[in-house]
Amino acid sequence: MPERLEPANTAEWSQFGHQHLQRYRFALQHIEGPRVLDLACGVGYGSYVLSQSRDRDVTGIDLDPKAVAYGRNHYQNARLRLIQGDALKWENDGAPFDTIISFETIEHLPDPVAFVTRIASLVRPDGLLLISAPNTLQHKQAPDPVQNEFHLSEPDYATFHGWLSPHFSIEAEWEQSPVYPPGLESVPDLARNSEILQSHWWLRAANRIERMLRTLLGLRRPPTPRSRRPHLVASTDILPLLPERRSQCEVFIFVCRRRPAMG
Repeated sequence: MPERLEPANTAEWSQFGHQHLQRYRFALQHIEGPRVLDLACGVGYGSYVLSQSRDRDVTGIDLDPKAVAYGRNHYQNARLRLIQGDALKWENDGAPFDTIISFETIEHLPDPVAFVTRIASLVRPDGLLLISAPNTLQHKQAPDPVQNEFHLSEPDYATFHGWLSPHFSIEAEWEQSPVYPPGLESVPDLARNSEILQSHWWLRAANRIERMLRTLLGLRRPPTPRSRRPHLVASTDILPLLPERRSQCEVFIFVCRRRPAMG
């Protein structure tokens, strides 16, 4: 997966854009308070999505000056501020943030514990953190490893908890993983994934209804992402993380609450 996704890159956006926007649509359902910080915002399309509410001010910060310049040219509005800087060193010039977003960032850092400590210093007491990371058991430590030179700190479930727990309590655990739609599975794949497929039957039914409605109304669907497993995957979805899925999910998404500071 590219480490810097730009909608202007049509090929990459068609392949991976759905997954990225899906996380921000998920965030819209959970954001609290008017002050929101999007860490490692890239070119800012996600920050722009978050800023559409009139009662919300969003700050996006990214280390790459070219990415920030692109965002300022394409996604700027009165409720969005894009900043070029290092999130670990940046000094917030305002009040603490009510909600902080950190999607697919922590795995790029050599010291994830220091990053979580930094987040805790930027969010208000009892504030919210929405954070995601790829599950190393399905990436670098998978039976068929997915190597990524940019990923320095991929966690498994227990490791991710360990990074977060000193400063945050985890209120909800979600996964973003492939959805296996009808018509794409071979018989052996169907047998191997029968348990997952059964748990996703209602998603497939909902997707089928959506396709029919869009056809009737003449609406286009967003581009469907392609995967490194194209014979199995047509899309991804965000679902509650069940205990039996902790080693199998592709991406962890945790909703966290800032713990009270120790007196």
